[in-house]
Amino acid sequence: MSPFLSISPFYRYYTQTAAKYFAPFEQNSASQTYFTSNYEYAKFNSQFFGVGFRIAPPKGVLGWGSLHDLEIRYGHYKQNVGLVSDVVSIGLGFK
Repeated sequence: MSPFLSISPFYRYYTQTAAKYFAPFEQNSASQTYFTSNYEYAKFNSQFFGVGFRIAPPKGVLGWGSLHDLEIRYGHYKQNVGLVSDVVSIGLGFK
């Protein structure tokens, strides 16, 4: 848009296969040497997408010379197994 204002969309797709020792709750056998029912190790796909707005005026943000830039990002995260999240982050850059 300008040297001092930028808009940056982003997108990430992730796929994960299940760990060798993963099985849903109460489907593992106690005789197995290793096992887990922690769904962090399950198979899933996810998408994370959103947009960031960054300003970096020559005299600093709000005229504060030491505050070089300000970025605000919004992202939407979604897994195919039902987990959904919205994320807002703020980044400050100082000289």
